[in-house]
Amino acid sequence: MRTTFRLAFASAYPHDRTLSDTRDIMKMMVKEPLDAKPDKPLVAFKYRFHWHVILSHFPMSFFIVSAMFVVPPLLGHPSSFQLAAYVSLVAGTVMMFPTTITGWRTWKGHYRGARGMIFRRKRRIAYAMLGLSVSLVVLGSFLVPGRRDALFFVYAAGMFALLLGSVAEGFYGERLNHH
Repeated sequence: MRTTFRLAFASAYPHDRTLSDTRDIMKMMVKEPLDAKPDKPLVAFKYRFHWHVILSHFPMSFFIVSAMFVVPPLLGHPSSFQLAAYVSLVAGTVMMFPTTITGWRTWKGHYRGARGMIFRRKRRIAYAMLGLSVSLVVLGSFLVPGRRDALFFVYAAGMFALLLGSVAEGFYGERLNHH
């Protein structure tokens, strides 16, 4: 009779395991026949996969990078930084759409549409960031590279507003308990 091993992972990070964790994993390995429980998977993971948590970090990082790339043009450095800021802004704006949708689905599904203050703030910040980022992409397409006029300073202020919005989203997202 053929047998297989069923394994339940104790940690999502293998480098965090100690010798006692490894012994616990070895104890969880059960030798059983293949036809004993055909409906169970061979490997069962202890942790669930949250799309919103993964997707929320990409727009935040793009907006942070775009705010950093807009600083050198403010100081008179080459306009290639301005182009890099615009490209990261476009990437962050594109990623904001699935992030907002998965955030809405997570709020409705996992938190059952709870009406707490933290959720109201996160929704308002997300919608404001989405609107601001789309308007900054449109505004950025009209900017002349290398020219620092009033329009460019409004553009830079919008980039820093997106940076602050990313920090606020991260702050309130950290307060949530993801099970």
